Amino acid sequence: MLKPRRVGCFRFLCWSLSYLAKTKTSSRAKRGDLGNLNLIKYKALLSAIFLFHINILHAQTHPVNKLLLETYGTHDLAEKPAFQGGYINFGYWKNIPLGKTITTEERIKASQDLYQLVFDHLNIQKEDSIVEVGCGRGNGCVEVAEKYHPVSITGVDIIPQQTNRAKRIHKKFIKRHASSLSFQTGSSSSLPFSDNSQTKIFSIEAAQCFPSMKGFAEEAWRVLQPGGRLVVTAHFATNEAGYQALRELIPTVDQGVDLLIPIEQVRSAFQEVGFKEVSFQSIGEDVFEGLQKWRLNVQDVKWAENYFVSYKKGFLDYYLIVLEK
Repeated sequence: MLKPRRVGCFRFLCWSLSYLAKTKTSSRAKRGDLGNLNLIKYKALLSAIFLFHINILHAQTHPVNKLLLETYGTHDLAEKPAFQGGYINFGYWKNIPLGKTITTEERIKASQDLYQLVFDHLNIQKEDSIVEVGCGRGNGCVEVAEKYHPVSITGVDIIPQQTNRAKRIHKKFIKRHASSLSFQTGSSSSLPFSDNSQTKIFSIEAAQCFPSMKGFAEEAWRVLQPGGRLVVTAHFATNEAGYQALRELIPTVDQGVDLLIPIEQVRSAFQEVGFKEVSFQSIGEDVFEGLQKWRLNVQDVKWAENYFVSYKKGFLDYYLIVLEK
């Protein structure tokens, strides 16, 4: 059932599509076969109108936190030395030796390995239709397209600058995978996909910023086909006491950027909508130590020090959650 505040947008969308359909039919009747020449443009227009109204709906129901928009949009966190290769994640350092100076190539590999960890748990097949929620610059989506060749892989991010960067940076890959690789601006709580349309969804180090874990869980459930799989990696408070400590240590918690809610609230949000939890792992020991060593090497993002301290004190951990509909 549509929420009341969505009804106006969808009524106007339906009216627009109906009007265009009638116009198209009339045009073809008058011009005969010439109407077929504009079929592609017609479909593109329908798609554009649909996305336009979806984006209006996103803006009305889930306005973007100003600081979040500045951090990932205006300032582009990926440009910081702490994050290399266009990735914005802490990295998965299990297979990287930390007893020596870490190279830039190893820092990039740590970010890539975090994606590969998720891909392994997704069990991607060629017949899959896949969505990444919180895709950033889109590196992970390109990896999926290049390695696995699914029916479709769509990167979604709430920051318009990020999806624009993804389209610009990966222009040649979008052209190479024209029928399968795309990027869209959208909210985790209002995904621009129809019901039961996707087979796999994943989110890498973005869920801690989602405005509503319940909203994301409901949307993932709606969009996934029965038997579909959802894999999430992110850092959250270990418990309620940890959450209260994080509010003191990490200012962005109360500023609405890094919500870092207790992990049991995250797990409950998914289970309450019907997801089956296939596996749940704490992987913090393979995340925070490597990030801290690299951060100190490059003398960047001093704010990350409090993440490391919070992990060592047991307030925070990094999790890998695998779920099925």
